[in-house]
Order: sequence, then structure tokens, then C-alpha cells
Amino acid sequence: MMRTFHFFPLQRQDSQRRRIFCLLAGLALMLVSLLNVASPAYADPLTGCAVVGWGSNFYGALNAPADLTDILEIEAGYAHSLALKTDGTVVGWGDNGYGQATVPAGLVNVVAISAGNSHNLALKVDGTIVAWGGNSKGQLNIPAGLSNVKAISAGYNHSLALKT
Repeated sequence: MMRTFHFFPLQRQDSQRRRIFCLLAGLALMLVSLLNVASPAYADPLTGCAVVGWGSNFYGALNAPADLTDILEIEAGYAHSLALKTDGTVVGWGDNGYGQATVPAGLVNVVAISAGNSHNLALKVDGTIVAWGGNSKGQLNIPAGLSNVKAISAGYNHSLALKT
């Protein structure tokens, strides 16, 4: 008899297993993110790296600030770009028609970023989300009480969060 393994079993009785798996995956992601922000030793591989871009630069999305250092993550939006630094701060550049390249004042303790069409998301170490930029379809309207977020993704005119 052959047994098939399903990564996410569809049977109703396996919903507890799915919840446990999502919880463990989220905890692992948060641990890695915390280590990257809190410990320079984990962020060292990207220290000294430079952003290199190619393609259309009509709106300046390729013009990373010359003094940008200690980069942990980069994101490309429609015509803007973001960088997450090892100190948990975010830098933006390029098209700013909807405020998407202007990082909100005081945004710190960020562990992940995502750039969409004309909006951005930042995941903070406490599991909350900060959103900024264009809001034509409600993509900045974070649901009230949303917490324990482990991952984020900014789409064209929508936003997603993975929570436990």
C-alpha cells in the first residue's frame, strides 16, 4: 500500500497540525528576523554590500542613495525601491508620487519589508505592520487588531499578512 504525504493535509482532523506547522514556521521566521536585527554577527554577510539596479530608471528607482550601507534586504516596487538596514530602519527612493518613497518618521525595529505598486509594508519586531504610500484600493487599511504577523507581502493594489 502506497502512502501519499501531503505537506498541508486537507482532512479536517489535520487542521491542528496545520496550525502547529504555521506557528512553528512563523516562530522560525521571527527568530531569524530578530537575530538579523539584534545581532550584527548575523547581518555581517551583507555589510559592505551595494545596491545594483538595471532596467528602466525613468523615476529614479535605480538611484540608491550613495551613502546606503549595512543593507539587510531590498525590495523593488513599481517605480520605487526600498532597503531594510541592519539597524531595523528603512530607506526609500525613486517615484514618490503617492509618498511611497518617503518612509514614515520614527519607523524603527523593522524585520521585513515589502514594496507594492505604489505602497509599502514594514513588519516590526513586535508583529505589527506599518503601511504607507498610495491607498486607492484600501491597501493601507490594516485590519484593526491585526497582530502576531510573521510575514507580509505588498501586491499591486492589495496587501497580505501571514499571522499565527
